[in-house]
Amino acid sequence: MRHRGPNDHGIYHESSQQICLGQTRLSIQDISTAGHQPMSDDSGRYWIVFNGEIYNFMDIRHELESKGHHFISKTDTEVILYGYREWGEAVVLKLRGMFAFAIYDRGAQFGPGPKGSQNWDDPPSLFLARDRFGIKPLYFHQTGESLIFASEIKALLASGVVPALLDRQTLWDYLSYGSALQPRTFIQGVQALLPGHTAKIALNPLSISFQCYWDISVATSQTAEHQQPSLTYTEAVTRVRQQLEEATRLHLIADVPVGAFLSGGIDSTAVVGLMSQYVRQSIKTFSIGFEHKHAPLNELRWARLAAARFNTDHHEVIITGQQVAQSWDRLVTAIDQPSHDGTNTFFVSEATKQGGVTVALSGLGGDELFAGYPHFRRISQANRLAPYGLPWAIDPLARLSGFLPGRLRLGLETLTATPQERLASIRRWHKDSAKQQIFSAAFLADFSPEPNTRDQLNTPGNLSPVAAVSYAEIQGYLRDTLLRDADVMSMAHSLELRPVLLDHKLAETVFSLPDSYKLDSGTGKRVFKDAVSDLLPQEIINRPKRGFEFPLNSWLSGVLYQQASYALQSRTAQALFSPDYLMRSRNTLSGSLPPTAELWAVILSLYWFDLYSITA
Repeated sequence: MRHRGPNDHGIYHESSQQICLGQTRLSIQDISTAGHQPMSDDSGRYWIVFNGEIYNFMDIRHELESKGHHFISKTDTEVILYGYREWGEAVVLKLRGMFAFAIYDRGAQFGPGPKGSQNWDDPPSLFLARDRFGIKPLYFHQTGESLIFASEIKALLASGVVPALLDRQTLWDYLSYGSALQPRTFIQGVQALLPGHTAKIALNPLSISFQCYWDISVATSQTAEHQQPSLTYTEAVTRVRQQLEEATRLHLIADVPVGAFLSGGIDSTAVVGLMSQYVRQSIKTFSIGFEHKHAPLNELRWARLAAARFNTDHHEVIITGQQVAQSWDRLVTAIDQPSHDGTNTFFVSEATKQGGVTVALSGLGGDELFAGYPHFRRISQANRLAPYGLPWAIDPLARLSGFLPGRLRLGLETLTATPQERLASIRRWHKDSAKQQIFSAAFLADFSPEPNTRDQLNTPGNLSPVAAVSYAEIQGYLRDTLLRDADVMSMAHSLELRPVLLDHKLAETVFSLPDSYKLDSGTGKRVFKDAVSDLLPQEIINRPKRGFEFPLNSWLSGVLYQQASYALQSRTAQALFSPDYLMRSRNTLSGSLPPTAELWAVILSLYWFDLYSITA
């Protein structure tokens, strides 16, 4: 865990309750020794370990001081600690930021409890909490009367307490979506505490109860029904701009250097533009590109345009295939769980940290909130033309699918599907029926796949078409892939990454706006573009949406050919995948077909299983 906190570390151990808390610290707020963790309150009753940032901690501190609490540090950690002492579990509702924390309560005999609690006989307990979007991770494993938790799975495996056994359901889902679907992980018995959730653990005997304290659809339902429809579009633009500015100002709080990722897209450019209003010195910005033979994938010219607009101290990271091959083992170690994504964050984070920056702001989440992806338009059109799907057209379409162009086939499949299936199909590689041919007979033996969390996603029925897609993306791709990968790949380099656009107050406002304010005539991010139009170059505002691409096909069939070929011929590969699938994959490497993100994900997973000696 030292890469997550190289500046300090500490342990609290209480033998009578068999409790041990440990923390490695990346110093951001109050970098003095006063911020040492684990930290206790002045009574010694409460102990906390905390990862993250609370951007409104000074406001909460002033409120707590007015209630008689006294502080010895200038950290947000201490604010959470005394907030829990004042409000108990409801403290999470006060927090604006990203966080995963644990608070150990030693019991009433050691001091006063939260106001209103029956603190004269409160037994020892443990409280876990995770932020609303799941920006910061928290994993746990329970076996009998033992509970172990950490910010990364590799720490749980290193403990010797958690058996390194593959969770077959997760690998099954991985071939559909390219990541572990929370709360499951790749390790049997290891779960992620879900975003927007808390866990209260009674110690004697050990029992866990979970509570959901925030869901974006629930949090915005009253606003959407009673307030937002009265907002004119002009008023909505003004409100979004005000909240963007407030979120940016809060995300700049730090006692260490702050920079930004700059891809040249609307989201990251807007974040840098908003930063420029509050930062006097030149902002350090970082972009990644590729060597000359992969130049068509580069977006560096857009990043340069944005950097010039805001006069940033701009740094370009040129990734070569040779560099990827040399960093392969470090990449597999850093990812913490297999994923098809995250490679770009690994390299840009490394360069950012080497550039003297400890905190980087990011535009992550903008596409999910402001309807930036093409499937927002496709699914919205299908919901308008066929609200319940066209089940009678499924069989004829299946017979015709081999003769239709890909884009037309995708559009027709979306049109015929049910609304729930439309959401589940977003970013899906394989349906369950196809995976029966991908996995080996040994893997499938005695294995009955369960419906995955995206198939079971309980999308509130009162959501508009655009809000429904946003909800599915927030609960799926954003949570399980983007945020998870961004955290581990940045923290692998001791870099704290802050996604400004996922400030929950801003997100609640945007989520509750009418569809037409976000998706207008098939074009997404309408209200966002208008809210920052005075800041951004028009060339960036008007550029077509384009996903960031890596030259995976060239790397897998070139500099990574030996690693990829070895993985596909390994014993683990033969145990997990069918001979036909492995043969087709090896043929792909040899050039008969271009390698895909799926093949990249499979090869990376095989190396990860080998690295941690995972038993299938």
